[in-house]
Amino acid sequence: MSIGSAGDTSNGAKDRVAQFSSTGLAFDGRVKPDVVAPGVGLGTSEPAARNDGSPVYGTVNGTSAAAALVAGDAALLAQARPDLDAESLKGLLVGAARPLPNDPVTAQGAGLVDIGGAAATEVTALPTSLALGRATSPRWNTRQQIRLENVSIRRLRLSLGVDVASEGAAAVQFTIRPKEFFVGAGRTVNVQIGVRVTSAIDGNAPVQGVLVVEPAAGNTIRIPWVITFGPSPRAALTAVRLSSRTITPSDTKPTLLSFVAGAVPQSDAGQDVRPLAQLDLELWSPAGGRVGLLARMRDVLPGRYSYGVTGRDPSGAILPAGDYVLKLVAYPTDNGRPTLRTIRFRIK
Repeated sequence: MSIGSAGDTSNGAKDRVAQFSSTGLAFDGRVKPDVVAPGVGLGTSEPAARNDGSPVYGTVNGTSAAAALVAGDAALLAQARPDLDAESLKGLLVGAARPLPNDPVTAQGAGLVDIGGAAATEVTALPTSLALGRATSPRWNTRQQIRLENVSIRRLRLSLGVDVASEGAAAVQFTIRPKEFFVGAGRTVNVQIGVRVTSAIDGNAPVQGVLVVEPAAGNTIRIPWVITFGPSPRAALTAVRLSSRTITPSDTKPTLLSFVAGAVPQSDAGQDVRPLAQLDLELWSPAGGRVGLLARMRDVLPGRYSYGVTGRDPSGAILPAGDYVLKLVAYPTDNGRPTLRTIRFRIK
């Protein structure tokens, strides 16, 4: 064979969030992930040894590897700043992260973890990202509060501003009070953040950005936020089915109540994961009175679920023969109206 001259080519995926990394928002509309870290082609030791006893090395990919790096960074930061609690350490890790210029806020959060920058940063924010929610009309507005803490040993002069990373379906305006102030060593200040829509809503593309907290001298911290647009989605609850409408009480062979909770519709921003904040299964009597709560789930990801109906009431007693009603109540993540599904059955 023959080998030609060596060449190189640029890596278009360098300094970008990997495609296998989860993106999007948390249940309350808060930005997730908080930060990102290297997770592709990481050198690591393997659980093996060569014939001569020397160690074996390889590479790993994945968010689990990236999480291990963040955990290591957190341990180093705790050593460097032993006077801080876990909440403040998290605030430093997130606030001091370096933004990736070619990825949206919904993919990177505050950005790439910077352990050196975090160790030298003097102010933290709680929460580390804003849950601004969904704008449903041109008159929409919301208010949030953040707490800034001076974790240094000197008095700081801080100023706050807003950096919009990408425009969305409507223009928005922020108000910040106070916008400039001094905060003493070890002291905290509560800052009120107001946001309102200032134009018609055209589409459902989210607007994304960061709240920037800048000391007169020292490291800036960034607090990511996202506002989504469109009507409040109803809590999706479909394909509700009871395997039998006549039930003989049994702990070993229960009747199955199956259903699909949540949804993953397509939007301008891609697939829109719509979980449920809470799902209740209630038992009602034939006369319409509520017997009690049989089951409750919180933070329900979209998927197909099943409950076993044993014929017992919430206290564990066997139900007397007669007609009953099961009610599934699904609550959306934005405090909107719940969705109700009912199904009747009879105890033999």
